[in-house]
Amino acid sequence: MLLVVWLLGIAAAVVGASLLGKRRKALGGTVLAGGLLVVLAPFGLLGYSLSPLSDGTTIQVEPLDPPNDPWFTVELRHRTFIDDGTQVAFNARKGPGEVAAVFQDQHPDGVVTADDPLPLAQGAESIWHVSGDDIRYELEYSPDGGTYALVSQLVVVNPADSGTRVRIPFPRSAFNATDVDAGQPYANSWTEEQWRAFYADITLADVDGDTITVPTNRGGTAIIRIEDGLAVVTLAG
Repeated sequence: MLLVVWLLGIAAAVVGASLLGKRRKALGGTVLAGGLLVVLAPFGLLGYSLSPLSDGTTIQVEPLDPPNDPWFTVELRHRTFIDDGTQVAFNARKGPGEVAAVFQDQHPDGVVTADDPLPLAQGAESIWHVSGDDIRYELEYSPDGGTYALVSQLVVVNPADSGTRVRIPFPRSAFNATDVDAGQPYANSWTEEQWRAFYADITLADVDGDTITVPTNRGGTAIIRIEDGLAVVTLAG
């Protein structure tokens, strides 16, 4: 259908040019202009789609408790290719140091690690992060693809019984997990120091040796126990 319209546009341009040649300037000019508009429109749209003008400007991800807390937002020209609410993966026309600097400029409480990135799962690196009362937000960079992701560092905990699922702050990017089962042991490659560092600036989290107490989005708490290379999450109510 679009091809037919484009061919009609060419035909209109030819007719318009012919009318101009016959000194029918008003009609010929109108028909020629309409035909050229149809013919050139696809190229204009293609140019626009490839230019920075078509890039999005706002990146935002959910907090721990979306109905009651504001979303985390950064203004940056980008192109999103994944957006599931808690993760926005995107391309940007800037290098990792520049992108991290934009995040830091808008959220000065953050920590830039672009010069010494923290390794995450699947080859990604953390180049910036910031923590709030009950969650940490991470800016990831994937060197292989040159792509970025802003991630709400949380997982959904499935209760052992038929209770309500809850969200907790959790280093999902390091373990490539978006949900865990309460009471289920998971392989843990992190040291106690790494766990402590992750939760250090989340003010509602409490780290006591190998036991970490964290808030849930339902007002209760969950307990993460680290021992013998395993991590276990339980719900405390």
